[in-house]
Amino acid sequence: MGQKNNKLNKKKPIINISKAIIWIVIIIIIAAITSYFVSTTNNSGTENKPFVKIPASKLIPQKPAVIERKISSKRTILEGNWVNKKNGALLDFFGNKFNADFPSVDNHKYFEGFFEIKNNEITFSIHKKNNPCKTPGSYRFRIKSNKLFLEVKKDTCTYRVSKLKGIWKRL
Repeated sequence: MGQKNNKLNKKKPIINISKAIIWIVIIIIIAAITSYFVSTTNNSGTENKPFVKIPASKLIPQKPAVIERKISSKRTILEGNWVNKKNGALLDFFGNKFNADFPSVDNHKYFEGFFEIKNNEITFSIHKKNNPCKTPGSYRFRIKSNKLFLEVKKDTCTYRVSKLKGIWKRL
């Protein structure tokens, strides 16, 4: 009789294989539905709309820049790309044009314009309305071992001074 009680007291496993498969299928369905809604809504919770083609004529400004100059193809000693290791800024010179790019997580800014070189002096003139500097700025420069040293000579734009003065390395 003792052996019969032992056989009767043995319990069957709580979860059998068919129940486990059903739960796995339910979890997969829930994951698929969730990923669908995440991919079709944006951060504000509204549904994303498909891309709309905008004619190029609406994207490109039709009016010329405030200061209009001829772009020179003449190469200068500064021709090329320079980086400021202190603030990660990039300064590009091509012909008589320049582009200064100041990457930032919070507020990415850049400005572009024209420059003139006389002896060891460079004058920057910004040509876009939205740029922070409305007047030209003059700097003394020298190049040594692929490094460009910019020192302020005369510049009333504190933003440009804070970004341009210093040591730049040629890329």
